[in-house]
Amino acid sequence: MHYVVNEQYKKGIDLPTIYNQCTSACYGACYHGGLEGYFINKNLQGASIDKINNEVLTICNDVTKMRGQCYHGLGHALMLVYNGELIESLKSCDLLGNNASLCYEGVFMENVPNTATQQNHPIKYIRVDDPLYPCNILEERYAPKCYEYQTSLFIYLAQSDWRKAGEYCNLVPKEYFGLCFQRIGSTTIDSSFDFDYPNWVCAHLPEGLPEEYCVRGVIDSFHDRFSGDNEKLIRMIDFCPTAKTAYQKACFDQVGDFLSRVPVSTQQIACSKIDNPEFRNLCLRR
Repeated sequence: MHYVVNEQYKKGIDLPTIYNQCTSACYGACYHGGLEGYFINKNLQGASIDKINNEVLTICNDVTKMRGQCYHGLGHALMLVYNGELIESLKSCDLLGNNASLCYEGVFMENVPNTATQQNHPIKYIRVDDPLYPCNILEERYAPKCYEYQTSLFIYLAQSDWRKAGEYCNLVPKEYFGLCFQRIGSTTIDSSFDFDYPNWVCAHLPEGLPEEYCVRGVIDSFHDRFSGDNEKLIRMIDFCPTAKTAYQKACFDQVGDFLSRVPVSTQQIACSKIDNPEFRNLCLRR
């Protein structure tokens, strides 16, 4: 999908138009590919840092649909034009102020083999003998997103052995422990809405907080997969009753967090499906 969207620039289509045509298919790859295509079309590979940063400061300003995906896509694009140089990419993201963390996400995704979208830049900042690298050498402001997305490296190293991936999460500093297990859950939902699989994955993690964070992450997965598509997004409500009883309250709490961001009418229709009054109130909060 990234490559398909890149081709649109060769036809003279601008970024806001491309974004208006994008959907949530392929985990937002259309949005991310749009930024990469823009940077390629502008011949920014190998350009000066000042020239790249001028684009970073303005490129998303005219995007009205899914602007958060634009900032996230910038992280992917920066790793492309900086040829995989993580530190330089993060420093350019810093220019985005409150939106910098969205850009960090794209940078860290490009630093792991199983989530990188471009095959024509090297992955320079991973060490098999030090699975916490580069998170353990970065400045503190980068740590939350780094450890969250380092989970993809753990899954890669564990070859999708979820118990082993959980052991890697246990190496993460305690303040980021939950982000790691939550990210495992966020890898599990696809367009088939097969709820057996995410429950199976979470059940392979230690009981208690790790499994609860994983269940919360499943709800995150709906947001990652279907952001902007409210009809599919609210299917997250259907997952919670299938989770273990001990984690259903946490599941609906996470649902409430996400649905507080959609139109009130959509939230009310979705939450009305919940019979349990306590869980329904969690869903309805704004």
